[in-house]
Amino acid sequence: MSETPAVEATEPNGPKKKGKLPVIIAIVVILFGGGFFGMKMKGGGKKIKPEIKLAGGEKAVVEIEEKLYNLADRETFLRVTMALHPKDGYVVTKIAEQLPAIEDTILRVVSDKMPDDVVGSQNLKTLKVEIVEAVNKLLQAADAEHEKEPAKDHKAEDPEKDAHPKAPVKPAKPEKPKHPDWDSQDGPILKLYFRAFAIQ
Repeated sequence: MSETPAVEATEPNGPKKKGKLPVIIAIVVILFGGGFFGMKMKGGGKKIKPEIKLAGGEKAVVEIEEKLYNLADRETFLRVTMALHPKDGYVVTKIAEQLPAIEDTILRVVSDKMPDDVVGSQNLKTLKVEIVEAVNKLLQAADAEHEKEPAKDHKAEDPEKDAHPKAPVKPAKPEKPKHPDWDSQDGPILKLYFRAFAIQ
């Protein structure tokens, strides 16, 4: 009696599944690689900030008339003539529009100083930086107010927006200034000049 060779049981679609597996793997690899490459092309490169330069031309510097400031000791006066030098591209008329507020800001900074605070080159540099920082905050706030859209009730639209406070951001390490002779690295005012400076 002859023996019938044993036939291994196979699933109906077994061979087809083995044939499809390499194709599926290849498709996954292609899709993953394409997506990764697309992300690199779209946002992987570093954004280059436009170079900040001092404004040029005869009308670039805004003069501030001579002022007499009473210092913090209430006995000493400081007579100063100043000029503000904005960054290139900043509209000088914006400074002229805010000139009364700028003069008031400078008055508050200077009148808070003692006589010893305005003597010596390093103290003068510090005074310039403080004045420019205060003036820049004023101008930036004015620009933001001018560009602001009509107020919307964001809380009504998204009541849970402020429900979860954001995690505190670690302060970045201070970078070495690119232009150490400037009184601000960003502007809109980059430099302050003392045209005349006398203590009396």
